[in-house]
Amino acid sequence: MTIVRKKLPLQFDPELLAADYRSLPQDAYGDVYNPYLEPDTLYKVELIEPEFVPEMDRTPEFFPNERLKACPAFLSVFNAIKSPMELMRVHTLAPGASIRPHRDVGRSFEDGVFRVHVPITTGPGVESIHNGDQVTMAAGECWYLNFDLPHEIHNRSDQWRAHLIMDCRRNAWWEEMLLEAALV
Repeated sequence: MTIVRKKLPLQFDPELLAADYRSLPQDAYGDVYNPYLEPDTLYKVELIEPEFVPEMDRTPEFFPNERLKACPAFLSVFNAIKSPMELMRVHTLAPGASIRPHRDVGRSFEDGVFRVHVPITTGPGVESIHNGDQVTMAAGECWYLNFDLPHEIHNRSDQWRAHLIMDCRRNAWWEEMLLEAALV
């Protein structure tokens, strides 16, 4: 069964998420290279880091960094996800910016590593088009989208769009959650 997208049964307090977002210092942000971005106004803050792995044949585990430990609402999202993560970051997209249609190849539940979004700040002028459909995600909701499918984002609002983005590894917890959610 291919799952295209699904709002998940996880909900986080939008006000607490926004407070953590506002607490991040400007110098914490780095550019995100994305050839589909117009103009270059996509930024990130990394929230997890890998453990030191001397054996190169073992997949590293990722843990909260100091920045995540200082953000209790973001940390509650990390703790609510019961699977290993390979990425957890805050992504921001400036007012007026767009990410043209593209695919993130290999980022689907079926591929074993997939992307989950928790909107922090968003608004009615933010258009998220996924596989040809408009997807409206509210602050604090948790969404799985198969990013191996075409998607694009247009921030036509007057505020920054910010999402927590996590690349998660498929496990029994996710299988139960996503497969149950797909049947609802």
